[in-house]
Amino acid sequence: MEGMRVTKELLLPYPTRLHNQQTKPAGPEVPDFGTCLKDALQNVNNLSREADRQTMSLVSGQTEDIHQVMIAAEKASIAVQMTVQVRNKIMDAYNELMRMQM
Repeated sequence: MEGMRVTKELLLPYPTRLHNQQTKPAGPEVPDFGTCLKDALQNVNNLSREADRQTMSLVSGQTEDIHQVMIAAEKASIAVQMTVQVRNKIMDAYNELMRMQM
């Protein structure tokens, strides 16, 4: 899926403490988790909308390229499946943290 690539910049360490107790990023500005999640969900939504648009154009007779319609539908389906699996992993991690005793 486009827009969901892991790059070297995303793997840089979090801000490090300087001697004067100020924080400074250890490289280029790294987007926070919320921004990455929002962008990923927006990408999934865009893929789903594109699949719906292509399906409607096939049904209405505006296009006859069923291959492209099926490819768009599969991209959207795979993106949704991956999103559900990521959500499941996040919920599993949250539940595991809640079971920890302090």
